[in-house]
Amino acid sequence: MNTTLAYMIVVIVLCLLVVLWMAALYSMLVRASGACDEAWAAVDAERLIRFELLGKIILLVKSQGDPLREIHDKSVIARGKAIANDGSPGMVAIDDNAMAEQMRRLFDAVYAHKVLPAKAEYQELMQMLSACDERLQRAARKYNERARDLNRRCRRFPSRMLAQSFEISLRELYEVQPIQEGGF
Repeated sequence: MNTTLAYMIVVIVLCLLVVLWMAALYSMLVRASGACDEAWAAVDAERLIRFELLGKIILLVKSQGDPLREIHDKSVIARGKAIANDGSPGMVAIDDNAMAEQMRRLFDAVYAHKVLPAKAEYQELMQMLSACDERLQRAARKYNERARDLNRRCRRFPSRMLAQSFEISLRELYEVQPIQEGGF
């Protein structure tokens, strides 16, 4: 009877250790997922600031009239499409990169017409955009680092089983190109 009790205690202790280990793994996955969400919120905040600055720049370009009208209209469409995309980070990056490419074309056209680059308001907006792009790149690096960490954890055994059971999914990376003005 003493041996049976000792075996039961050992089994109970082992079961308790396994449960504690699984709880620790789950907690680690939840923390990593929360860190990804927090980092994505920082990326999204910088994206909104970037959209606002680009809107102001587009309005300033619009004031220049017909020579830049076609490129202005395309820039408005690209910006609108990027703003409207609230999908996965990978899909958002596609539209953000398309918008960045269109904005580069707009900046090249602005420099070709040599009107706006001399204006103080334009220079100030471009400096603000440059600073915003740097912050966005930092936020994107931080998000991607956290997403890679979560993905690595979710792919390992036995964390994979817990992640699947509790629907903690892999995260797409957000790889966006900065908007760089031709002569700025």
